Amino acid sequence: MIHELLLTFLKTAEKSTNEEGQIQTVQIKSIPPGIMAYMGDGIFELVVRNFFIQQGIWDSKKLHLKVTEFVNAKAQARLLREIKDKLTDEEKTILRRGRNSNAGNVPRNTNVSDYRYSTAFEAVLGYLMLKGDYDRLQVLITLIEEYLHHQISGN
Repeated sequence: MIHELLLTFLKTAEKSTNEEGQIQTVQIKSIPPGIMAYMGDGIFELVVRNFFIQQGIWDSKKLHLKVTEFVNAKAQARLLREIKDKLTDEEKTILRRGRNSNAGNVPRNTNVSDYRYSTAFEAVLGYLMLKGDYDRLQVLITLIEEYLHHQISGN
């Protein structure tokens, strides 16, 4: 299942959800993609940090450097391109909404295309979290971890 820290967060979020622990579908569809991406950004960072800590990187400076290698628009866009075919139609719809939303201020060290793709991917993660589809979120977390493992092993 989802990592313990994420589960702890989920339990505190239940107050704003229905009896099944889910935000109503109508409410979810009205949440702006930027808000979904904001939630997804936190999830993605947590997953990547946890992955590298589990790999035994316990020096905070080395951990920070390794995490920032993957928690940036270019790396997230590359990850999305790798796993895009594994997304459901519903997730692809959210992906399009996220990609087509207002990009806002694009950081200087990235291009607009990568920024839009990374924001779109974060929106999918946030959507699944807010929807309460934790099983599907776990599937995507596993795909992220497999991608990271592949990247660091060079296979």
